[in-house]
Amino acid sequence: MSQAEAAKNISNMKDWVASAKSNDWQAFKEGRYYHYRGVLSKSKVAVAANVGLKALKTDNPEVIAIYDEFAIEVQKKFKNVFKPIISSLERYHSYIEEMRLEGNKFPANESGELDYYKIAKQCGVTVKALTSVSIAPCLEEDVLSVGTEVHKGSSIEERMEERNTVTSAALSKIRKDLSVAQETINGLQKQLLMLEKENRQLKCKSVEERESLEQMLETGRRFTL
Repeated sequence: MSQAEAAKNISNMKDWVASAKSNDWQAFKEGRYYHYRGVLSKSKVAVAANVGLKALKTDNPEVIAIYDEFAIEVQKKFKNVFKPIISSLERYHSYIEEMRLEGNKFPANESGELDYYKIAKQCGVTVKALTSVSIAPCLEEDVLSVGTEVHKGSSIEERMEERNTVTSAALSKIRKDLSVAQETINGLQKQLLMLEKENRQLKCKSVEERESLEQMLETGRRFTL
């Protein structure tokens, strides 16, 4: 990107931000807040501000800084529209920090193994997130430094929730298996229809050949007489 293009992107971005905030943010509201799934959409902002999307994402630090500052401002201004996104890793770090402050340890089951389900519930993340490449190494180190404590049994609510989770997973698998089985059945039914059609054709052909043979034999006998 040339310096002229970079300067133009910066100027356009500043002008758009000023325009968006004018008249009590009227222009910004009319643009349906330029949001996507609760965050300020870079692609929509790039089009509205006539700024290169690549410049807004990676190529122009000053444009990115203007966008970041504006994104924070709109989150404060329109809290019902823009919601701060907290990653699973951030949730996990908050959980660890709180656990250290309170002197708690990681929950473990009666076998001494980490209770991933309970940890995930306390963190506000999924069990799958705990085994991700971003969290798993941190969890392994934190377990060594923080330690574990056995939590005997589970509450009725936890057991019910665990059972519902397992039931949902099992139901999903059953539905998938049924779908595969139905596809197999449909395929077999098509094959059966084709075989039945071929069988009818062969029978008709056999009858025709037999009648033709009988006619030939009968004609032959009459001829010899």
